[in-house]
Amino acid sequence: FTGIPYTVADGGKECPLSLVEGLACGIPVLISAAAPFAKFVSENACGVVFHPDPGSFRVAVEAGLSGYEGYRTAAVATATAMFDRRAVFRRFAALYDALDP
Repeated sequence: FTGIPYTVADGGKECPLSLVEGLACGIPVLISAAAPFAKFVSENACGVVFHPDPGSFRVAVEAGLSGYEGYRTAAVATATAMFDRRAVFRRFAALYDALDP
């Protein structure tokens, strides 16, 4: 698992590179609900979101292990759909096209 254990919302980057790299390698995410990217992980079912306390983290690890194969499959699918270089280039091109007067 890639762990993103923020305890407060301003604890770090919006989207840590370790999260994207982990997804690309088929590694699910354990992420604190305080992290800005938690909603993305939840919506894409590519990991487990937990409340930032030790008891919830333990439960998240257990849930992640029991559903690991499903989270792994979702991690690969999410990385391919959202972070594949062609998808990223298309989003950049659309952004630049929208800015073109």
